[in-house]
Amino acid sequence: MIKIDIDHTTIDQLPNKENDYFEFKSSKVGANKDSLATKLGAAVSGFANSGGGYFIIGVDENTGNADGGIPLMIGRQPLQDWVDAMIHQLVEPTPKYSIKLIEDSRGRGIIKENAAVLIIGVPESHIGPHMMDGRYYIRAGAHTVPAKHFIVEAIRAKRFSGKPKLSYTFRLKPSDEDILQLGIVAITNAPAFDVIISLDPLPRYLKPRAQDFPIKLPLIDQNNPFFFDVSRYNNSEDSFGNNIALNINYCDLLQNDYNENLTIGIESTPPIVIGNKHNELIKALGAVEKAITKLGSFSGNPKNQNVDKSNL
Repeated sequence: MIKIDIDHTTIDQLPNKENDYFEFKSSKVGANKDSLATKLGAAVSGFANSGGGYFIIGVDENTGNADGGIPLMIGRQPLQDWVDAMIHQLVEPTPKYSIKLIEDSRGRGIIKENAAVLIIGVPESHIGPHMMDGRYYIRAGAHTVPAKHFIVEAIRAKRFSGKPKLSYTFRLKPSDEDILQLGIVAITNAPAFDVIISLDPLPRYLKPRAQDFPIKLPLIDQNNPFFFDVSRYNNSEDSFGNNIALNINYCDLLQNDYNENLTIGIESTPPIVIGNKHNELIKALGAVEKAITKLGSFSGNPKNQNVDKSNL
């Protein structure tokens, strides 16, 4: 996933070669408007379905330097108006996008008179999948390619499940209520894949099991939280402590990366959950997450089987 900020994008900020988030097309593409329209539609579909990115026309595909630019007029129509019309005509549903025309090469190649480098920024979409001419496209490395059926279904499922979001809670171990467990839980319906959990510094109780960290899990979702022993409850402040950095890395179905950096400790723990009764807390955490979001808008198995996964 990439943050699209086209207003502050200049040609000297472009990478020297294509990657997951940047696709280059030379000025020669602009000579054939039918070919340009096809490549434009496929790229917008691909980026919208794959975490966002920039489609740039008028640069050398091997260096990212301006190689002349494309005409500011397509027939009798201004270039930007033509691009708007093509995106709305070709891509269904039409995703959000932004357009910028660059006429100053800043010494990075040449832009001819009455020409420009065309940059189209497409943010990650949550209303996909997006289709162009009867096909769905995704980004595969530095290329835009047709998506296979199962990928299309995954994108469609993502539309209804949203982004994964992991948080944490503490509970007393169901089989031994003198043991305090730390739980990593999903607070949205979307599953989190390739989860990596680390603690820094490692609490005293866990130091004998330092070889188990970071903990790696293939999946965490609302039906599969992950709990592990972190201290004895009666001396948890000493054996677990405070100001512990909990870092959780994970990805979604489309391999978009997410990261949670949280400071946790016994003094600032959420309510202690007794046994398996964590579902109500997960719902509460989800409600808090939704409220915060609303305000803001206004791998492998664990290395060692000693890591406790009991009573999930």
